[in-house]
Amino acid sequence: MTRNYIIWAPPQCRSNGVRALYKLAEKLEQVGVPVYVYCSGSPVQGYPYMTKITGKMMKNDIIIYPESVPGNPCCFQNVVRWVLYYPGKNGGAASYHPSEKIFTWLPKFYPGAPELRTHGTPPEFKDIGLERDTDCFFVYKGEKFFRPIPEIENAVEITKDYPATRPELIALLQRTKTLYSFDSETALLDEALACGCKVKIVRPDGLEDFTKSVVFTDKEAMAQVRDFIAATKDMNYTGKIEEQPTFARLPMILFKFLNYAFKYYILKKEKYLKKMSYNYNKLIFLLTPGNKD
Repeated sequence: MTRNYIIWAPPQCRSNGVRALYKLAEKLEQVGVPVYVYCSGSPVQGYPYMTKITGKMMKNDIIIYPESVPGNPCCFQNVVRWVLYYPGKNGGAASYHPSEKIFTWLPKFYPGAPELRTHGTPPEFKDIGLERDTDCFFVYKGEKFFRPIPEIENAVEITKDYPATRPELIALLQRTKTLYSFDSETALLDEALACGCKVKIVRPDGLEDFTKSVVFTDKEAMAQVRDFIAATKDMNYTGKIEEQPTFARLPMILFKFLNYAFKYYILKKEKYLKKMSYNYNKLIFLLTPGNKD
């Protein structure tokens, strides 16, 4: 029986966590494993996308969720949880269903779980000897530690949306003197070092010099991907799956309601009116305090 790997991923953006999900799709495809990205946003050219989840897929295929996804919203029997950051710290739950196979980007994020990394610092992040005329700072996951220190008064803030593209980010880092980061667990630190910046982590009691992480090669990444396949390809959980929290189910129910409402408005078919009404009633039920199905 051919089994697909389904990777739950948001639309591509500047987030290194999101980039890791798409990189995993590339690596799995590279070794000949059937893999699809399941995404609510617009498909990105070059990636195989899954647009519809069927009952057969839920029973037989394997879904991969990052730690930021709460529960098992697609209701698959076989779930892999990829912990890309500390559980519960960036969305999602702090613990997982006992049937899930857990992998972690770094051992410190989920001690005891096998490691799965897809890439190190991309080679395009490099020092090309440009004049350095600015400082930058980065907050993101370090938001609760942010404070206006003198060093960042005239610095450029790097966010998930600025610079808008990776080439623009590289160009900015290649002329940055010092990057001050309130987020101590981001790939941006290594990327900045590779571009020749000084990097300082802003701690509550002062500034700490960041030293480069251990180099991680593509050969090591492929070895971990193969170990991952060996550990997951025969998953066959048949027990009760995790009950979905109400807040995790509402977006899908709302989407179905709007979808059937649009179809009924255009096609005027009774079956769409019935499905629209069913999902409307479901929304009202779930939004009523005390209700739980």
